[in-house]
Amino acid sequence: MKSAKDFFALWQYDLAREEKAAEDFALELGFCPLHTWQLLAFSSPWGTSMGYPKLLDRLSHEMRKLPKMPDVGQIVRHFVRSPGRCRVCRLLGEVEENYSRGLALLIQSAEGREAWRESHGLCLRHLGLLISVTNDPADIEFLINEAARRLEEMSENMRRFARKTKALQRGLLDRNEEKAYLRAMVHLVGEKYLAGAFE
Repeated sequence: MKSAKDFFALWQYDLAREEKAAEDFALELGFCPLHTWQLLAFSSPWGTSMGYPKLLDRLSHEMRKLPKMPDVGQIVRHFVRSPGRCRVCRLLGEVEENYSRGLALLIQSAEGREAWRESHGLCLRHLGLLISVTNDPADIEFLINEAARRLEEMSENMRRFARKTKALQRGLLDRNEEKAYLRAMVHLVGEKYLAGAFE
């Protein structure tokens, strides 16, 4: 998502060079694991080494208070930002909601519905978000029916792919069949780069 890329490109710079950014970052306990790794992909070792010490110092200070406290494990787990609770998660949530509101307006017209039919649609998570900001039952029915139609098409394309591959008829595969498994995964769980699949 471009919003996340733009944020990380700017934030890694600010974190390394701006005292206030590093202080705020430490107060917020950084980012959730997914967005920590994504930030690291944008940052240099130098920038990371400049931006993270305040957070590490804060955590070190807090940890030294813990040995005699009850529920120490719970407190330590709290030091890791949970998904959905970091600054980037909130930013992306706002962007996604605004985008969903725009899509909800789009499908209210015949031209918008036709464009939707021609598109690849949304993953289930974002479809759920779009439906939650859509007030018209007819629009919701349209979205659900289109999503079901796409899932059926992908399912059939996957079956044809498997049959043709098993029968050594790879030359007969069309583009929809070859990529059906990837499209199905994107619709089920979203794009890989957005799902935190870091190795």
